[in-house]
Amino acid sequence: MTPLRCLVSLPAHSDPSAPCPSGLLKAAPSIDVIQSCEASFWIANPTHSKFVGASCTFFGTIFDDEGRRAPDIRPSEAICGHPARLADWLCKTFWGAWFAVIFDHSERRYNVCREPTAHLPLYRLELSNQVLLATHVELFEAAGAPPPQVSWPDLAAHLTYPELRRTHTCLSGVREIAPGTLERTSGSEPHQQRLWSAGPHGSRPSATREQAADALRKTTITCVAGWARATDRVAVSASGGLDSSIVCAALAAASEPFDCVTVSTPDASGDESAYVGLLAQHFGVRMIHRTFNPAAIDLTWSASAGLPRPTRKAFMVELQRHLREAADQLGATAIFDGNGGDNLFCFLHSAAPIIDRLQSEGFGRGIFQTFLDMCRITDCDVGTMAQAVLSIMRHGTREWQPDNRLLAWQVGRQEPLTPWLGDADPRVPGKAKHIELLLRAQNFTHGLSGSAPPLAFSPLLSQPLLELCLAVPSWLWCSGGVNRSLAREAFRDNLPVTILARRSKAGPESVLRAVFRRNRELIREMLLGGVLADRGIIDIKAVELALQVDEQADDPIINRLLDLAEAEAWARSWG
Repeated sequence: MTPLRCLVSLPAHSDPSAPCPSGLLKAAPSIDVIQSCEASFWIANPTHSKFVGASCTFFGTIFDDEGRRAPDIRPSEAICGHPARLADWLCKTFWGAWFAVIFDHSERRYNVCREPTAHLPLYRLELSNQVLLATHVELFEAAGAPPPQVSWPDLAAHLTYPELRRTHTCLSGVREIAPGTLERTSGSEPHQQRLWSAGPHGSRPSATREQAADALRKTTITCVAGWARATDRVAVSASGGLDSSIVCAALAAASEPFDCVTVSTPDASGDESAYVGLLAQHFGVRMIHRTFNPAAIDLTWSASAGLPRPTRKAFMVELQRHLREAADQLGATAIFDGNGGDNLFCFLHSAAPIIDRLQSEGFGRGIFQTFLDMCRITDCDVGTMAQAVLSIMRHGTREWQPDNRLLAWQVGRQEPLTPWLGDADPRVPGKAKHIELLLRAQNFTHGLSGSAPPLAFSPLLSQPLLELCLAVPSWLWCSGGVNRSLAREAFRDNLPVTILARRSKAGPESVLRAVFRRNRELIREMLLGGVLADRGIIDIKAVELALQVDEQADDPIINRLLDLAEAEAWARSWG
């Protein structure tokens, strides 16, 4: 499994009087000549592309419902002649990381379909006579487009809603094609047809706990093993927590070879190597343990360089270095992680599942059990939980809240790239919160468009797992007062009891505090004398006050300052 790098060039305007093209894209011999080829594409690895019928050019990696890779794509003749039907058939028949360019012979225009997950980003840039589609924004310039420029309003919006992936990126003119849609690529206004949404899957008939756990185990194994078979050898970036451990368990259950890598903080607060060692011993695999070096983290070098949004944390360059070196040592060509597991397995701190069960079953023993379950998970007393239930019943759940800390540029409410929340049933707020969790994961999971081998990849957010987990009633995830309890039940026979019993794990907080302590003055110089201040995005006085924070304190303002420093470095990288 290698990163997918692809650029597509399409005509910006349809011409009904012109001879009808064949419908299939022409493969350009090199990226630097794609600008002279109409309706053409360049791809780094030709095995990632194929032609389907007489009108569809397909890019990416797909699996069938049993996890078999690269099945034949053979739509019926009736489907092939209708772009919307073909796109819908692709989304419902296969899963993976892919997009397709489909020609509509009746309207003589091209359409692009992107699969429902966030595993393969696809960006769009419109020029005077071209529409360019790319998996990586730097490919636009390679095809002759002007150098990308930062969109300051969009950067301000991103910093206000850092976990909300939006259609507009932080680069001028660069949009992202929404997952699970079919979008027209020519005409004055892009027309988008939604093919997949989270809402309908959340309203499917519920299963029993035993049935749901069995289906979750089988589907997880199918998805994780499918991706493993698409690469030579896997190393798992194991954190010692439940989600990455489930990835290991799925690989072992499918007899797919793997090893473990863990990167810990220099102090004990973020050292999970004992748990990862237990996991590796349980499965009889190798483990490499490496340690963060705060002094090696350079805040002037953006961890998000080359991306259209500053979504990565400063420590990730150091993390990726360790993972890359460990993968080389282990002979791994891909690194799987458990990113998105908390979101997929509905790790909620909310009264909303109580209302979901009340709506489904009415008053009875079940509703009181879920009430107590959420009290245990949230460490909340009965009175406070009762008030939370009444608040949601009267006012609903809160909309996505902005983060205006240290910002001077105020922005209004923003719409997500995938408007799934609009399809959620307001009578079941727990399911709406589950969908929101999945939206929050989109900026922080790894997909098939990684920069270079070994490919970092997050297999848990595969389409079959998304659909299955959305169909599970929200109260089953918190059964027994344990977060992600259904996932624990699904793999109780595959994981050590010590791992299954863990409710939380340590993170890199001590490294971030150390980075802040070492770089406080550098951050001051970057932010008070940088482009964010020049453009009026940050509140200089508020930043000056925040920089006085005690670095030993467990104060979230430290993370906010580091995120602003990352945004500053990212903006400068496009200058």
